[in-house]
Amino acid sequence: MLSMNVADDGAVKLDVSGQVTKSDIDKFEPAFDRVAADQGPVRMIIELTDFEGWDFDGFWRDLKFDSRHQDDLERVAIVGEEGWEDLSVRFTNPFFKADMRFFYKTQREEAERWVRQ
Repeated sequence: MLSMNVADDGAVKLDVSGQVTKSDIDKFEPAFDRVAADQGPVRMIIELTDFEGWDFDGFWRDLKFDSRHQDDLERVAIVGEEGWEDLSVRFTNPFFKADMRFFYKTQREEAERWVRQ
């Protein structure tokens, strides 16, 4: 499940929980497109809570979203709980133009400061 909020300063907060599906991303993308069109490259905080990954169609849909929006992301802070989430960010970071970093939940305030710099 994905839930998006936009802060007054334009930073996007995306809450992700459970298993992400194609439908989740299909619903999220138009809202993201509006924010990117209004303000240019987006600064985003993705908070993972009980994240279970993607189903097969959701994974491929997410890859399409990522490739389509390479120029629409400036900074992405991923806040999570698990070591595998950190490893996933480290593995995928070289494939993204955006500056992307992983933060543990105990570092949430640091993540928010970093995104807003």
